[in-house]
Amino acid sequence: MATTGNPRFLLKSIYHRYLDCLHEATQWHDCERHAYVLMTNHVHLLVTPRKPLAIAKLIGALAAEVMAQAAVRVEWAARGIAGLPSAVDLN
Repeated sequence: MATTGNPRFLLKSIYHRYLDCLHEATQWHDCERHAYVLMTNHVHLLVTPRKPLAIAKLIGALAAEVMAQAAVRVEWAARGIAGLPSAVDLN
């Protein structure tokens, strides 16, 4: 599946925070995470739910994280922070 919410991974720390959230959310909502791909503007997940509605709850938790990231971007824009990278090399 590809998640909605249009995440923007502008900094390496945002990638790592999203991965932390993904790890916590898959455990909390009883899903098995097989694979993921973080793109600069969306995410692909291969997940197996162990309970009914587990995927919906997982996506809800991830969407909340995306909204938190969006709030940070709005704050950056309000403060006039420019020149942030549009993608990050994780190597």
